[in-house]
Formats: sequence, C-alpha cells, structure tokens
Amino acid sequence: MDIGCVDDLCGDAFSYGMLTRHAAEFWFFSTSDLNILPPCPLEMNFFPFVGFWWQITETMVKAVAVLAGTDVKGTIFFSQEGDGPTTVTGSISGLKPGLHGFHVHALGDTTNGCMSTGPHFNPVGKEHGAPEDEDRHAGDLGNVTAGEDGVVNVNITDSQIPLAGPHSIIGRAVVVHADPDDLGKGGHELSKSTGNAGGRVACGKLYRGVFPVSWYHWAPRLKQLTSEANTIEGRSEHLRMLLFHFPCIGNTI
Repeated sequence: MDIGCVDDLCGDAFSYGMLTRHAAEFWFFSTSDLNILPPCPLEMNFFPFVGFWWQITETMVKAVAVLAGTDVKGTIFFSQEGDGPTTVTGSISGLKPGLHGFHVHALGDTTNGCMSTGPHFNPVGKEHGAPEDEDRHAGDLGNVTAGEDGVVNVNITDSQIPLAGPHSIIGRAVVVHADPDDLGKGGHELSKSTGNAGGRVACGKLYRGVFPVSWYHWAPRLKQLTSEANTIEGRSEHLRMLLFHFPCIGNTI
C-alpha cells in the first residue's frame, strides 16, 4: 500500500470499510507534524471535523495487545471513556480447557519472551488478589476460561487499569498463564505475589490505538495483515501501525 498519496491510501481504507474519504483526508492533515502528510493535494472541506476529532481523542482512549506464545495466540482490545472503567474484550486460542490467570504485567518488554515482562503491574505496592478485592495489584484481572476448543472470549470491566494518567497500562504487557490464578487465597508461597498461576504461555505489549464503533467489520482484515509478521514485537507493531494510520472515525462523521 503506497502512503505517498492520500488518494491511494484513502481508497484502500475506504474499500476495507474503515473510514470515509473526508475522515481519512482530515487524519493526514492533522498528522502532518509527524511527516506523513502526502504530497498530493488535499480537499479542504474537512476542516469542520477538527473539533469533532479532538472530542473523540479526549474522551475515548483505546489500546490493543497482540498475544503470542508457542501454541497460544490472541488479540485483546482495551477501551476507556473519560475517567470511567476500562473495558477489555477479545479472544485467545490454543489454551488447555479451564481457568487461566490473566494479568497486566509491569513491563512491555518481550525481548526474552514473556519472562521479561516483569511482575504484575502494581503501582501502589499492594498484595496479589482478586479483581473485586480492595487489596490487589492493579494488573490483577483474575481468570479467563477456555472452553473445550481451547478458546477464551474475554469480556472484563475493571477500574484499576486506566489507559491514561500516571498509572496508565499502555506500554505494559498483557500475559495469560498456564494455570488458574488462586486470587491470593490458595495458601501457596506464591499466592500473594502471582496467584500461583503457573508459566506464562502468551503475552503482548499494549499499544495505544483508535478503533471505529463498528471495528468488527474490518477486524478480520487486521488479523490477516498482522499474521504476516512472525514475531511478538513485529505483530504488535504491525497492528499498531494500522491503528495509527487509520483512526476509523468514518461513519460517525
């Protein structure tokens, strides 16, 4: 895809059902400070959307993590409006049936696989616990449940994993574990630190992005493009680039 001309890129984006012509042109104009403004002429009738764009970026923050492991993979989406709770959705495949610990870890470093993501994200120094506990790590999201087919459908709402501010989780990592998280109540020596959730079977760095209201319509295309990269960082970066260049405010304008 040639990003040298807005006509080419906007045409591709529109054909994928991602955004309208005017939304795409406005995006390129607004990001000219990042040196990606195309050389071809832009229509000037998108200026009225400037206020609308800033309203969207200030009230809704979204992020994505592409999880990868030896046999496990998945894509997890995060969204937060204003100071409200963060919603976590997505799917993970390749897991053994049953419960699996699911956490946000402190570091977005996957250079040594999932082992370099550090401990659970814990900015205020609390012990490990359940998502509903007052005394818990911010990154303690409890367990997700894999069906007999090894697939998890994630749907979590949590107030301790903000996408903005000093305790933002963007740039950190999402990790799924081999075993159930005992939520700090199992009596094991690791219960109060990791929930004794076993090995780290998949992980991915959290990147900021913007999705349309109807992102389900083009999520399969993102998955196809993302699968072309064969490393954890490569896959995450590929998806982040797509999200960055396609703000997808399309049909809302």
